[in-house]
Amino acid sequence: MSLVKKVLLICAVVFACISLAIGSAVYFYGDEMKAYAFGSLKQKLNKDIQIGDTEFAGISHFPNIGLNIHNLYSPGFNANDTLLFAPNAAISFNLIDILSGNIEIEKIALERAKINLGRDKNGKTNYDFSNSSKTTESSNSTFAFNNLKLVDVTFNYLDEKTNTNVDVWFDDMVLKGIVDGDIIDIESNGIATINSINADGTEWVNNTTTAKTNASLRYNQAEKSIHFTKSEVNLNDNPIIVDGTIITLDNYNQYQLSFSSEGLKLNECIPLIPNKFADLFENYNSSGMISLNCTLSGSDADDEGLVTEICFESSHANITVKEKNTTVKFKDLNGCYTWNPNTKKELLDIKQFTAVMDGETISGAVQIQDFNNPYIKIASKGKLNLETANRFLTIDTIESASGNLILDMAFEGNFKKANTYKSNGKVKLEEVSLAFKDNPLLLKSFNGTFNLKNNDIEVNDFSGNLNKSDVLINGIVTNLYDYIFLGDDQLQINANLSSTYLDLNTIWKSETKNNDTTFTLEFSDGLDVQLALNLNEFYFKKFEAKNVLGKVQLKDQILSTKQISMDAMDGSAVVKGKIDASQKDIQIQTESAVNKIDIHKLFYQVGNFGQDVVVYQNLKGLVTANIVFNSVWSKTLKPDLDKVYAQSDFIIENGELNNFEPMLALSKYVKGTDLKHVAFSTLTNSIEIQNQKINFPLMEIKSSALDIIGSGTHTFDNDIDYNIQLLISQLLGKKVKEQNTEFGVIEDDGLGRSKLFLTMSGTVSEPEFAIDKKALGNKIAQDIKQEKEELRKLLHTEFGGKKNKEAENSESIEKQQNNNVSGFEIEDEEEDFDIVDD
Repeated sequence: MSLVKKVLLICAVVFACISLAIGSAVYFYGDEMKAYAFGSLKQKLNKDIQIGDTEFAGISHFPNIGLNIHNLYSPGFNANDTLLFAPNAAISFNLIDILSGNIEIEKIALERAKINLGRDKNGKTNYDFSNSSKTTESSNSTFAFNNLKLVDVTFNYLDEKTNTNVDVWFDDMVLKGIVDGDIIDIESNGIATINSINADGTEWVNNTTTAKTNASLRYNQAEKSIHFTKSEVNLNDNPIIVDGTIITLDNYNQYQLSFSSEGLKLNECIPLIPNKFADLFENYNSSGMISLNCTLSGSDADDEGLVTEICFESSHANITVKEKNTTVKFKDLNGCYTWNPNTKKELLDIKQFTAVMDGETISGAVQIQDFNNPYIKIASKGKLNLETANRFLTIDTIESASGNLILDMAFEGNFKKANTYKSNGKVKLEEVSLAFKDNPLLLKSFNGTFNLKNNDIEVNDFSGNLNKSDVLINGIVTNLYDYIFLGDDQLQINANLSSTYLDLNTIWKSETKNNDTTFTLEFSDGLDVQLALNLNEFYFKKFEAKNVLGKVQLKDQILSTKQISMDAMDGSAVVKGKIDASQKDIQIQTESAVNKIDIHKLFYQVGNFGQDVVVYQNLKGLVTANIVFNSVWSKTLKPDLDKVYAQSDFIIENGELNNFEPMLALSKYVKGTDLKHVAFSTLTNSIEIQNQKINFPLMEIKSSALDIIGSGTHTFDNDIDYNIQLLISQLLGKKVKEQNTEFGVIEDDGLGRSKLFLTMSGTVSEPEFAIDKKALGNKIAQDIKQEKEELRKLLHTEFGGKKNKEAENSESIEKQQNNNVSGFEIEDEEEDFDIVDD
């Protein structure tokens, strides 16, 4: 017989013997194997087990005997809940043990199965591996499985009590263990994909996480405890060691677990961060190594919670901004984060950090207690480049930043509690510049030192440029932290402000669609500012001043000053008053004393005092005056004309009245004289503006064109009511040769000059002229009184008091003058005057 035939014969005999052995075992012990398998599963799961078809697998499981099960099912809480469903399952028994009468399960395999463990709101689970009805004998029985294979198995755990959900897919996982009475020891080895771990609304792990496990645990049915013994779970190639215990009590679980890793790759840890925090790291890449140690302790009872502590440490970690290629290198970083749900407080304690950005090093420590009511401690020392910091932090409101901050400071305090702030040390600025998005304000080349003293800051030589303006500030800032963090306390500033050039137009402006510069004047109600001003040049809207000296105060949204002196409009001025922005509209009250300032520039720079009757184009000269000005304005600095009040006593020297419409209206009655430009040497008078009306008391203008005595009113709508006295000689020149003319009887002014009394009424565009009979009568009466007094003195001197003669002369003079009034009549060659009797 050839060798091949011998081998084939031997194989056939062996196969026959194996088949005979398997067949004999199935024949004699088949029912026992089924009963043992199903009974053991039912007893250990403490659940009803339902199966579909079953058949023995022949030699496919050799050297074991395989039992194939279809549609293996076990219910959960109720018939509508599924604890376990496997369309295909297989159980293997050791052939030799069966033939010797010892039936033991060697291997269990589940394919495409679904396992759903759960706990309801009352703490009741849909699984229970303890069996209260079991006998002492059964409790001491041993149930071993050397190979529980999970292939394409979905595992889900839903805990309604803690609002926790775990969804895992087992690709190829092997479990082995032994059930010895109340003790179940399990070891696992294989690959799983964690689809999600969601705890109380936070998704901690997503489907990018692959887990390789090499774990061991012990379940004690009597104590209802699970103990992990240095089990290793490898998440995305990051090894994590799990150790600790979970104990299930009546309606809650008691935890004492730790998760640690000595060498996590930082770039592979970022995907493990919960989704709600992941956006913080979206624009950053990371590299380096970090060590973590996380502990969970406590219970999930209704009145308790799990205390979580995560400690971290790294000596080499880099974080880079993706688009800006800016890297922060952490040379030393260690700290812990703690969350205690029982006290509802969190603690972030970074005990030490050392960071390097663009060659500059900054180190320190940070502690934040209770994120909802934070108490913060910060200590920092080093140099921070603002350009690098801005690229790294990507602050939305900052367009660009440059310069350095030199830090050597410490701060602590409760953000929501007053009088808890402590600070010391100093912060120094070196050539700091800031540009803001959607804001024209530019801070350039700021230097200075800030000394921190608890809740106050001492500002030393803080200087730089605001757009085109320069500032130098020295002083004290009080209640800074209360103002920033609480907002209900006033920020107090007492400082000296110096500037060689300060232009508020470029500091406060906002750009409109048509590129006009507009202003919104508002003062914060949280500011209490006292400034001593020393400004070489100052500009606001059209106002310009030099050598501005004085003190101003801003408190309760009221800007006030007791005295500010300045050189302005080619002269000098002293101003006191206030701007009250505490109400809907702004109230301005000022008292000014000006000395020989250019009246043309005055009216131009102050906006014609809110009226357009007499404007800067009409005036020239030097004015010395005391001015009271009260008004109401909108927040955008538009005046309420009904509430403009001004009063001034003034002297104008070397003045001109140009293109003044009432004067132009009078010019057609003055022969040979141009009243477009009326020059005069000195004008002394007072003026009042009230209820949109300008009131001129009686004043005399001796000008190059003519001499005028006048008074009256002029409204902002250009309604006029003037009383005017003119010399006839200047009205008609050579046409008036003697007292009695075609114009009737003219009143002499006592100096041999004849006067004409007129009224001008109507509007500037259509004036109406008439004889001012009332003024003329008053003048005659005044002259009579004066003549009587002079005659009385003469008679008393010459004749010793001949009263009768004096009376007769007085009556004769009065009668003559009255006759002259009644016969007074003037005709202009172009227009007749009406006689006014008022």
